[in-house]
Amino acid sequence: MDYVMEAVVRTVNFIRTRGLNHHQFDNLLSDLGVTYGLPYHTEVRWLSRGVVLKRFFNLQEEIEQFIEEKGKPVLDFQSPEWLQNLAFSEDITEHLKNLDKMLQSRKKVATLYFESIVNASDLPINIQLEMIDLLCDLKNKFTPEGLDTFYQYLLPKYPKLTVLDAKVLYVFGNMPL
Repeated sequence: MDYVMEAVVRTVNFIRTRGLNHHQFDNLLSDLGVTYGLPYHTEVRWLSRGVVLKRFFNLQEEIEQFIEEKGKPVLDFQSPEWLQNLAFSEDITEHLKNLDKMLQSRKKVATLYFESIVNASDLPINIQLEMIDLLCDLKNKFTPEGLDTFYQYLLPKYPKLTVLDAKVLYVFGNMPL
């Protein structure tokens, strides 16, 4: 999906980094009754990617119109596959943002998240049995008070899942100290 983000960033930069373009685009949006514009994109935070993708997706008709008026049409707008990938990228980033918010508290355990999206048969064979056992434990006997308690329970019984979970939580900046 990098090629989707490259085209989005290139287009956003064309509009945002040139003062006249930015002013004209904001005027176009104002004339159309749109009350929000395009934010700057920064690689520093992945959440910035989500905001840019969401706005870009919501403003794609206006962006296409503006870019064509400027004589710089984005050929990707003509590709149904690219538009599908744009929609997918925006959607998955929105889900990741929501998951990140769910896990913001150090005391949260997203057991319902595990139960609703994890299908053990989709996982690598070396962790399938651990995941099946963990899902059964989550449903039947484990009611954690918080994330620290969850990891104390998880580590000895599910070593492979503990390593995998630590990698995922590290991405979101929610590693327990």
